[in-house]
Amino acid sequence: MSWVRFIIADSLAALISVPLMIWLGYTFSEQYDTLVSFMDEAKLWALLLAFPAVVIIYLLFIKRRKRQTARNKGQIKENSNAAEYPATENPEKTTEETTEDSNV
Repeated sequence: MSWVRFIIADSLAALISVPLMIWLGYTFSEQYDTLVSFMDEAKLWALLLAFPAVVIIYLLFIKRRKRQTARNKGQIKENSNAAEYPATENPEKTTEETTEDSNV
């Protein structure tokens, strides 16, 4: 992204976000105490929801990393169907059909 595009995009974002923040501050300035108590409760819910999400993402990352390491060491085949079919053009042909084709 060129710096000109960045300046244009950033300016457009500022045209939206700055007036919005000023309006929110003006509107909720009288309800500051209520807003603070709501934010304290929201922090608790955010932590209760974020912690399991972080654990799940971490476990998925570890699982993916182990599979990638095993694949790099050759313990897992790239194509699990490779052992089922002989190396032919048509994987649906059986071994007998393949030998019959080569005898012709």
